[in-house]
Amino acid sequence: MPLFVFSPSRLTTWQNVESWFPRLKPKDAGAAFNRFHQLLQDPDWGDGLRHAIEWYVDANTADTLESSIVKAQVGLELLAWLILVDRHECKSKTMYRHDGAAKNLEDMLSLFRIPVAFPVHLEHLKSGTAAWSAENGVHAIVKVRNHIIHSTSVKRRELATLGKMAKLEAKHLGLQYLELSLLAIIEYIGAYSDRTRFNRFLGQDQVVPWGMTS
Repeated sequence: MPLFVFSPSRLTTWQNVESWFPRLKPKDAGAAFNRFHQLLQDPDWGDGLRHAIEWYVDANTADTLESSIVKAQVGLELLAWLILVDRHECKSKTMYRHDGAAKNLEDMLSLFRIPVAFPVHLEHLKSGTAAWSAENGVHAIVKVRNHIIHSTSVKRRELATLGKMAKLEAKHLGLQYLELSLLAIIEYIGAYSDRTRFNRFLGQDQVVPWGMTS
């Protein structure tokens, strides 16, 4: 007798969300999908990438800014372990745990040549986290996430002072770090849409950082 397994569906109602996808210049996306599909079949990459994509989708469709920020960092930390410990062996398990989230994410992004400096146009996030000693974009999103997760009366007041616009910038910067990391893993060379530029117009795309000529 066949065995039937019932479980909750991963499908959700349709909604419009931001993404890296260059809608006016999608010609390179086909090659990117082919490479992604290949890695999904690879036992060394498949499970990690599937879980990272799940966190990415959940973060990109979350109901609140706080939830999105937290879920995006989960996806980033999952990829950081996969890249720095499992695949490239840049760090031992002990070193990874010792370094902490901000250092590990910064090391992974630097390995992919993804800039970690504050984007100049994210003024609210930069000024809002200056008092928290955030040195760059990675430090900022990690500190915002820590204020959300490790909630105390002081941190809740600080989050309220930070304001909605700064949290919105933190959400999109974290998601962009996650998107670019995934694109770097699949060796995508092409255009992407910068989701942190809220006033951009359709087609205002740029080349991925590792694809730029020096």
